Amino acid sequence: MKQYLLPAAAVLGLVSANANAGPNAVVVPGTYTPIASTLTPSPAGSTGLGPLGLFGGITYAVIGPLTFTAPATGNLVATVAGCCAGAPATIGDVFQVFLDGVSLGFTSGVPLGGPTPSSGTFEAPITAGVTYTFDINDQILSYAGTATPDPYGGGLVPANFGPSALTVTLAELVPEPASFGLLASALLGLGLLRRRRISG
Repeated sequence: MKQYLLPAAAVLGLVSANANAGPNAVVVPGTYTPIASTLTPSPAGSTGLGPLGLFGGITYAVIGPLTFTAPATGNLVATVAGCCAGAPATIGDVFQVFLDGVSLGFTSGVPLGGPTPSSGTFEAPITAGVTYTFDINDQILSYAGTATPDPYGGGLVPANFGPSALTVTLAELVPEPASFGLLASALLGLGLLRRRRISG
């Protein structure tokens, strides 16, 4: 498997294809900086929310998830990282990551205000030409004014807590052509072996 890089012409074609995917359409591979907000509902299926409830989804151009059309069949690799903008307490924001409404898991639980932002890398299969939604929920927003559980790093979340800056990098791993050749050779060999046994 290797990272899939698109030629310029394919990128232009993919931009056109994504124009129909929704107002938050993006291109893979690419890096994006959506924001989490109390104005954005949590993605369906969000778990581990705090007492303030169902909000903390992302906004890019408009409220709602990123959409993209898969450039090839392979595995989407999504790297999600909080950053350091805003008040020190925003470091340690934890995010739940979704592809087509299915949770891929959480970024790392780190202490609020600590030296290390929360981050994580997630992988899921995608199929060429299919349009997907990629969404994130800010788990810590729903705990403002209360303490978070240990998986999120623990500690009291300030009542005026604001989400950290957020970077999302979407790439794709696709099988190398050599891998296809080896697979085809192996299947052909198995077929010949089976034929020889039957005729023998």
